[in-house]
Amino acid sequence: MVEFNSELAAYKQSVAVLKHNIEHLVDQERRLDAIVKDLNASGQMDMINLQSLMSSRQTAVQLSTNLMKTLSDAQREIIKNIK
Repeated sequence: MVEFNSELAAYKQSVAVLKHNIEHLVDQERRLDAIVKDLNASGQMDMINLQSLMSSRQTAVQLSTNLMKTLSDAQREIIKNIK
């Protein structure tokens, strides 16, 4: 009977350690989930910023192209008027 009580006590202690480990793992999982959500939000903001920069770049290229065409057209008219 003493041996059974000793084994039962050891079993209960093992169960308590396992419960503690499970609680610790669940807590770690929650923390990791929060980190992943933060990273996803940050990544989405970075993507929005990148899209904004690409749009600004495209606008600058379009303005430059229009300016070059206007200058070219003006030069052509000047040459045409000289002839």
